[in-house]
Amino acid sequence: MCGRYVRRSDKQRIAEHFHIHGRSVPDFGESYNVASQTFQPVIRLSRDTGEREIVLMRWGLIPFWILSLPKISTSF
Repeated sequence: MCGRYVRRSDKQRIAEHFHIHGRSVPDFGESYNVASQTFQPVIRLSRDTGEREIVLMRWGLIPFWILSLPKISTSF
């Protein structure tokens, strides 16, 4: 998959821009080569409070025909 992008903002700037307060924000920094299968910050509504939150989720495309997710080795 070739869906790479750049994230130049740090966690504080992203939280301020999206008005996310209160909860602890996961630790992440700038990334100039975000590739698939890496964990990246995502802004979503919390199921419990209905407020915006930042969580880390795996970036990438999962095709509709995949029956189960393959094991991914993260040791290089």
